[in-house]
This record gives sequence, structure tokens and C-alpha cells, in this order.
Amino acid sequence: MRAVYLFELRFRLRQVSTYLFFLVLFLLTFLFVTTDAVKIGGGDGQVKVNAPIVLSQIVGIMGAFGAVIASALVGTAIYRDFEAQAHELFFTTRLSRASYFFGRYLGALTITLFVFSGLLFGVLFGTAMPWVDKASLGPFRLESYVNVFFTILLPNVLFLSALFFVFGTLTRSLLAIYLQGVLVFVGWAIALALLGSVENRMLASLFDPFGLASTGVVTRYWTLAEKNTQLLPLTGALLYNRLLWLAVAATLLMVGFRLFQFSARAMTIRKKPLPPTSSELPLPSSPRSGKQSEGRGPGGGMSGGMPSGFTALLRFYFRDIVRSVPFLVIAAAGMLLLITNAWMADKLLDNTIYPVTRVMVEQVSGSFMLFFLILITFYAGELAWRERTVKLDQIADALPVPTYRVALAKFMALLLVLALLTGGLIVAGVAVQAAKGYFHFELGLYVSYLFGTIYPTLVCLTALAFFVHTVVNQKFLGHTLVLVSFIATQALPSMGLDHKLYLFGDIPTVKLSDMNGFGPFVQPVFWFASYWLLASVLLVIVAIKLWVRGKDDRLALRWQVGQLPPAARAIAAACAAGFVAIGGWIFVNTNLRHTYRPEKEQTKLRVEFEQKYKARYEKIPQPRITDVELDVTLWPERGQWESKGVFTLKNKTDKPVTELVVQTDPDLTVKALTLGAPATPGITDKDRGFRTLTLAQPLAPGATTTLAFTLAYDKVGFSNGEPNTAIAANGAFVTMPCPQLGYQTEAELSDESERRRQKLAPKARMAPASDQEARKNTYIGPDADWVSFAATVRTAPDQTAIAPGYLEKEWSEDGRRCFRYKMDAPIRHFVTFVSARYAVKRDQWVGKDGKKVALEIFYHPGHEYNLERMMAGAKAALSYCSENFSPYQFRQLRILEFPAYQQFAQSFPNTVPYSEGIGFILKVGTEKDALDIPFYVTAHEVAHQWWAHQVLGGNVAGSELLSESLAEYSALQTLKKAYGKEALARFLKLDMDRYLRGRGSEREEENPLTTMQHQQYIHYPKGAIAFCALADRIGEGTLNAALAGFVKKTAFQEPPYTTALELMETLRAATPSTDQAYLSDLFEKITLYDLRLTDAKKEKVGGKWRVTVTYTAVKKYADGKGNETDAGPATGFGFGLWKKEQALPVKTVTSEPGRVVLETDSAEPDKVEVDPQHLYIDRTLDDNTKKL
Repeated sequence: MRAVYLFELRFRLRQVSTYLFFLVLFLLTFLFVTTDAVKIGGGDGQVKVNAPIVLSQIVGIMGAFGAVIASALVGTAIYRDFEAQAHELFFTTRLSRASYFFGRYLGALTITLFVFSGLLFGVLFGTAMPWVDKASLGPFRLESYVNVFFTILLPNVLFLSALFFVFGTLTRSLLAIYLQGVLVFVGWAIALALLGSVENRMLASLFDPFGLASTGVVTRYWTLAEKNTQLLPLTGALLYNRLLWLAVAATLLMVGFRLFQFSARAMTIRKKPLPPTSSELPLPSSPRSGKQSEGRGPGGGMSGGMPSGFTALLRFYFRDIVRSVPFLVIAAAGMLLLITNAWMADKLLDNTIYPVTRVMVEQVSGSFMLFFLILITFYAGELAWRERTVKLDQIADALPVPTYRVALAKFMALLLVLALLTGGLIVAGVAVQAAKGYFHFELGLYVSYLFGTIYPTLVCLTALAFFVHTVVNQKFLGHTLVLVSFIATQALPSMGLDHKLYLFGDIPTVKLSDMNGFGPFVQPVFWFASYWLLASVLLVIVAIKLWVRGKDDRLALRWQVGQLPPAARAIAAACAAGFVAIGGWIFVNTNLRHTYRPEKEQTKLRVEFEQKYKARYEKIPQPRITDVELDVTLWPERGQWESKGVFTLKNKTDKPVTELVVQTDPDLTVKALTLGAPATPGITDKDRGFRTLTLAQPLAPGATTTLAFTLAYDKVGFSNGEPNTAIAANGAFVTMPCPQLGYQTEAELSDESERRRQKLAPKARMAPASDQEARKNTYIGPDADWVSFAATVRTAPDQTAIAPGYLEKEWSEDGRRCFRYKMDAPIRHFVTFVSARYAVKRDQWVGKDGKKVALEIFYHPGHEYNLERMMAGAKAALSYCSENFSPYQFRQLRILEFPAYQQFAQSFPNTVPYSEGIGFILKVGTEKDALDIPFYVTAHEVAHQWWAHQVLGGNVAGSELLSESLAEYSALQTLKKAYGKEALARFLKLDMDRYLRGRGSEREEENPLTTMQHQQYIHYPKGAIAFCALADRIGEGTLNAALAGFVKKTAFQEPPYTTALELMETLRAATPSTDQAYLSDLFEKITLYDLRLTDAKKEKVGGKWRVTVTYTAVKKYADGKGNETDAGPATGFGFGLWKKEQALPVKTVTSEPGRVVLETDSAEPDKVEVDPQHLYIDRTLDDNTKKL
């Protein structure tokens, strides 16, 4: 065995390919560390790029995509002897079967481990480069690399090597090796798809052979500190996964060894005779016969004969592909993955959405794209080399068949195959819809999307692949360069090279909407598709001219002797002219009509904005907006709008205003900007949307003036980036179409790593609550407090336009439908304008005090599914908040559906825009324990009419506790009132999961609730848990009474605005002294719990069921990085008893630390749970229950 092992080792070490493979993997991770061009795994935010968890992600991901390399190194170890016809030499020596088999395997395994170690060496050397941001690196720890090597890399390589070696040895077919790689990848992808479901997480982690899913399970709630310091633990799901796949590898080797024989005959993968040798292949049919030979050759299962007519050739090559084993396996594997993803595409939280066609078509195309690329890469090369592979090239070349006919037939055959598969995607999508009971198929949308946006890209990539294979004229090098070109197209944008004019085949991605169809994406897709399809025709024509015919295949000679028919030359000339013309037209649109700025230039603008203007303008006194009058004209049909307005400005400072700072979106045209007082223009920086006006006479404290303006989004054509979807043809959603006053810090560079590279000072997210200057503004905007508001909106004649305010008048003018809205009381300077072809559902809410509120839902016809649930949520939230906090301040409430380009709902004064994608198409109640998302989201946004539109904190840390956290609390209490405590518990469990996962993705530092700074994973889920926990401890009525007092004190207040610290004073006054520490744990500290049931026994006593539970309960405090310290025992939590997932009434008989006795008289319990309401944030919920 030793001799065979060393022979294999020496052979591989002499091969240049070994070092090339090592270099490829080395460079991938080296570039990941040293540049932004390669993104693999984690490394975002505060997680260091050389942390063990990031190293594991790199190795795991490349374990999947590096399967091709493993197959080349291991799968051919014994196959190579048969290919070189040296096997009989080995079989006739005294070499034992075991020595030959395992010697080859161990030699190939050693080389594969060496090659894959390039992944770790790439990171290691990358971290030593002087230009790398040192703040993104952790200290060098050898144990991190050793841990990942033995935990992830070694088991992955052992599995892949065993798989490829055994099947390569038994089948002695490269085809079998290729197909295994595809199937392994598909299995991995399906496991990751299943990981999206909480219930399937453990199962999915076992079926992932590369350890990514299982690593994700065991590190799901790791903090920043843990991610940066802890080694991967071989426990739980990760341990089971590694043992499973090591066992699979060992089994494969043992079975393979038992089946392996010293014979020239290999196992077959189909019940057909071996293909004939080249001398036995049928000769090509006569050029005049047009008959097709039915012989089959060894070229991947492709036929040997070849007809001469173009149609016959096309049919011949098409059948060759679709009957070949690689095609059937790749297509079947792709469809399996596609159907899996499509089946799970209609999930949102615990709800199923209706599988509308726009969702399904995007899912099926995205799921199958990788398989399209595999087919193009493989078959472009196989077709180009087909006759040479079966040793018939000299015969075929001697036939009187024009070169262009053969080359074009091969190209078109592959396009037909791709068209067939694209049609198959339609069938698969429709089948999934039908299986789910949805029959509104919209076949036109399937066809137009798949063949209008996806298929042109496939045509371009196919042309590129044929061109590369023809020019290079080396099959495996051609395959490599094709793959490199595909990858480069995806990688170049991250390097700042993102213009679609030079990214071959880059056709814009379309976002679909039921409301707006293809929307603004049609025009850019048409022109870019035309541009690249013309380029593709040119590549095909060049490939025909360079087509290999004859034994002398030098490139220069092929160019000289290659012939093109006159028609091809004419087509080439026309395509070249069209390519240049369309390219020019695209340039006019993307670079002249629109502004094109690469990412580096955008970064430069932000850096210079801060350097030029921050020191001078951030703190200068500015007037406040007190009155707003807008006249907004929408042209949804052409994607434009214009806003004419007048602001009334008042100097509320104690200093004179000498200079007015005005900022606008740089994409807007500023047609007019006129101050009511004499002023001269100062700075006009159009690139950054920054302007100043110098007043001839300073605006004294308390004085007022006006600012008249006209802004327009009047772009025509299309841009290089994503189209502006705010002004959609049906579903315009235009927010704040007016200038902003004062220096806007949002225009600064925010990414901390990039700020370090640009040598900018660290940027604070928010000022501390003690900053009195910051409290003069809210976090919504620095230029207004409460404003009077009126607006006229003009839109298309078949649409309804809505703005905050009460409708005073509606009329038609100059072919536009016009609406006049006006508020009767001051509101926040935060408004939006929505326009669409709506149907309307109307209702009315009547409060306990008799107040009536008109309710309206403006929705897209056909989206009636959840209108009743939304209406119920609105009514319930109005009742809960009005009865518990303060009266509702408006006479109306409107919900407005907008296209699915954005996935959120947002609360404006008495107006709630609501995306079609998050509530209107949910299929509520079809899943066990499904949550009523439309009800809940509506309730949350209605609650913002109190928590944001009555009470709003200053622009300081913790202010979102007063808006987002309290809106979430109000919505969940509304939900509890409608659906019970069990529904609230399910939501809080999801909130706990969101919070714990969010901690590990923190980009700076976690803060407690009272000092959080725009941290969504804190103010939404943790805030909801904290308020619900406090309500449970001190009583919901007590808490709500305290909040009502806080509203009475702070609603509609003028600066200085309230803070989270003031809210805490209110909460402290309402909380008993015995619970003050608990209140602090909830809001002022980062508190975690470890609750664990150690034993539980039940017995029947006097007709009642009594359960004795022993447990441990520990409280911990964490710092901003996640480092934990023990804080003593935890107390105050409750227990629940369950019967078949139904909660039972329970009372506590006795309780002492570590032991509690529970009793129920309703049914025999089968499960006990600690903290059943999920009010204590616990990172390990698995040990919170015990079966009885």
C-alpha cells in the first residue's frame, strides 16, 4: 500500500493542475480578506474575518462549490489507469486488491487535503497584508485554523473523496463523477432550503454534508464576543452531522472495496450494452439522404452519426442532448431543487401566502439558474468537441457540409434545449400552484417573464460559451474560462465595475407586482437585451469563422481560412451597427439623462460632503417649518412628478439666522427655490443636493418668512441601476416631495470600516439622552415640529390619489384627476402621496365615547383575501389604544396598498401605506398555529398614530422605545385580546428568536432598550418582550395607566422632546419597590436567562393531576459585545401544563427555589413548560419543556 500511496502522491505533486487548484482556492479566500471583490460567508459588522465561525463558513461553502475540484483529484485516481490502458499491468502484479484500492485513495485524499488547505492559507496570508483594515481582524490564533480543519474541512474532504473515488472506481466513467457532484450540490441546496423552517432545522442540519446548516444551528444565538472568540463546539447538531457523514464516507469506502474487482470490466449505470468503439460507429449518412443514424457513441451518451441538412442537424444535436444521461440527471436534479424551493416560497413567518404567479415565477427562475449555467458550460464544450471526442472529426470535416451549418445547428440545438427547460419551469410553477389549490395561473406572465427576461440572458451566455470554446480550442481550459467569465460578471460590480454596457449579458433583473406588472423594468430590459443579443450574434459569427475544421487548428490559420457566407457577413455588419447604435442610446439614457456614479465615486461624494460642510453648517441656527402647502402633480404613466410648495419658516432659536441650508435628493430637478426675504444664492452643489441662501437681513428670533420651491423628478429613459419604483404606473408611493432644511447627517458616509479607510472620525449613531441640543429635534427630521398641512394632488384620470388629511374637493382639470386634502390640526412633517387604480372597502369604528372614525382600505382588485382581517385589526387597535392611552386624534383612517417593490407598512398621519407583499396575499389560518399577520401588522401601524404621531422622542438614544417598542406592545396586546394568550406567546417566541439572532449581526455594539440607537433587532422584538413582561409582572392595567399619564404629559409637545429616560421615570413610579430591579433588568441592562427543567413527575391526587417539577434558573448580564457575567438566581417566571399542545388551567400548590408543585383539574397533562409566555429571554428553549 505504501508504494501505491507514494506513487499517487508523487504523480499528483508533479501535476501543474494540483498547484493551480490550490492557487484557485487560496486566491478566493485571500481576496475575501483583502478586497471587497469576493464575498464568502460572514465577516460583516463586528465579526472578524478570521474568526472561527467565518472560517467555518468559508470552508463549508467552498466544500460545496469545490466538489468539482475534489472529483478531478480523487475521482480519477483509478480511472486514470484505465484511461491510459495501464490497468492490466497493475492487475497482473503481486499487488493486493486492498493495497491498490486504499493506496490510491489515501494518496488522492492527501493531495485533496493539501489543495483544500489553500482555503485556510488564503485567509492566513490575507490577514498579514498591510492594506487590510486591522479593525476587521482578530488576533492570530492557531487553534482557530486547527479547529476548523478538523471540524469542517477534514470531514468534508473525507466524504467528497470517498464518494468520488468509489463511484469513479466502480463506474470508471467521468460522467458518473460529474453527475454525483450535481446531486451532492442539489442535496445541499435542499437542506439549506429546509433550514428556513424552524420545525425542520435539526433535520436539515443532518442532511447538509458540508456542515453549514449544523454550524448555523449550534451558533444560531451566538453573540459578537462568542463569534469572535469561541471555537466551533463538537456538540449537538454539529456533532451528529459530522458523525453521520464520516459514517457515510466509511460505508462508501467499505462497500466500494467489496465491489471493486481487478478486472477490465466496470459497473454500468444503465442496462444497455457498452457503446461501440469508434471503428464500429455507423458512418455519417450521405449528404443527400437526410437520414439520421441511430448509433450512439461514447461522448456522454451522444449519437455517433451526423446528417447534413440544417434542420436534420438541428434535430440530431437536439436529440443528442436531451437523450444524454448528463442532461437528464442535471435537469431532474434542477427540477427537484426548483420544486422544493417553489413549494416553500409561499411562507411568511408561520403563514402561507397565496402562491400568486409573480411569486412563483421569480422563485422557479431563480432556483434553476445555476442549472442553466451548468448545462451551458458543459454542453457548449461537449458540442464543440463532439466529433473529436468520438474520433469522427476527420470524416465529418471531409463531408460537403458548410461549417456554418454545423456550428449554427449546435448553437441552436442548445438554445432549443434551454427553451425546453424554460418551458418546463412554467409547468413546474403551475403544478406547484395547482397542488396548493391555486388556479389563477397567469400563463402570459410566466411566458413574458421567463422568455422575455431570463431566456435572453441564457442566449447571451450560450453564445459566450461557444465563442470561448472555439477560440481556446482546449475543452477543459474552455470549461474553466467559461466559468471564470460567468463568475467575473457577478464579481466585477463589487470592484466598482458595474455598468451594464460592459458586463456581458447583464440584463436588468425584473421585480414583479400584481398591481404594476413589469412596471418601469420593461424599457431597460428591452434595450439591454437587444444590445447583448446583438453582441451574442457577433460572437457566434466570429465563432463560426474560427470553427475548427481539419487537423491544423492554429488560431491565426483558422481566421485566415475560415469562410463566412455573404449573408453572415451582412448580418455581422448589421449587428455591429445595431450594437454600436443601441450602446450609444443606452449611454445617453444611463449617463446623460440619468446620473451614473460607480460606488467609489458615490463614496467620494459622501466623504467630501462631510469634509466640506459638516464643520461649518451642522450647528448653525436654522428656522423651523410651521406651515406646509403643497401642489403635487403625479404622472404615473410616464414615471414623473412635480411638487410646488410653500413653507412658512419661523426662527425658533435665540440667534438670528443668516444663512439657510437646503438639501434635496440629487436626482431631483430644483426648478425654483425662492426665499420670502431678500437673499442671494450661496453654495449650489448639485451633485450632493446641497444649497445655501444668504439672507440680506438676518431672520431675527421669532420672525417668520417663506420658502417657495418647485421640485421635479423629471427623468426620462432609464438608468444603469434599479428603476425608480416610487412613481409606479399603478401604485405610486412618493414620500416627502419637498426640500429639507439644515445639514442632513444621513448624507454622510455611515459604514464604519469605510470611514476608517477614508480617515474619517467614528460616526455616532445617536446622541445621548442628556444632549439638550439633540432633543430640540425628533429622530424623524430636524427641520420641523408640528405643522399645518394642506395639499393638492393631481394624478392620472383613472386613478385615486391620497395624501394625509381630509378630502375637501375632487375635480378634473387638464386631463388630470385632482384632489384637495387638508388637516384641521397640526401634524408631524412626515407625509406621503399614493396613487393607483383602487377598489375601496369602507367601514366605521365607533368608540365607547361615541366617537366615529371612517375606515377605508384602498386595495388592488383581486386582493380581497384579508380585507376583513385588516379592518378587524384597525378597529381592535383603535379600541385598545383609545381606551387605554388617549383619544384618537383624527376622524378617519385609511390603509393604502402599494406595489411589492418594498416589503413593509408605514404609518403617516391617519394614512397607512401597506405593501401588497406582506399582508394582502397571506393565506391566514391554513397552517397549524398560524399567526394572523394582516391583523397584527395593521394593529402595529394604527398604534403608531399614538406612538409617533402623538408621542415622539427627541433625536437621542433610546427614543425608538417610545415609538416602535410601544407600538409593538400595543399591537401584541390587541392581538392577545382578540386571539388569547397563546397567540401572544407564539409571537413573543418569534420575537425572542429575532432578537437573539440579531445580536450576532450587530455592526457596532448592543445597547439596552433605554440607550438603543436605530437597532431594529432591539426596538421591535426585545422592546415588545420587555413591555409584555412588565405588564405581566405589575399588571396590564397598571402599566397602561402609567402610559396614559405619559401620553397626557408628552403628546404633541414642543422641543425639548421627551426621552426614554423620562419614560423610565414614569414606569418606576408605577412599579412596586419589589420589582424595581426587574424593571431595570428589562430596560436598562442586557439581561439573559438560563431556565432549565431537570425533572418532572405527575400523579393523580384526589381527582386532580399534580406535577412536581425541579428546575434551575440563572440570570446573566451581558455587555455590548456579548460577554456574560452571572447575576444570581432568576425568579418570578411561571409554569404551564399542556395536553396535546393545548394549555391547561394551572395553579401552584407549593413553590420553593428549584422546585414547584403544579395542579390542574381539567385533563391529564402530557407536557410541562417553564415560562410558557416567553417573557424571559433564554438562548436555549429546548430544555424549557419536559414530557410527562
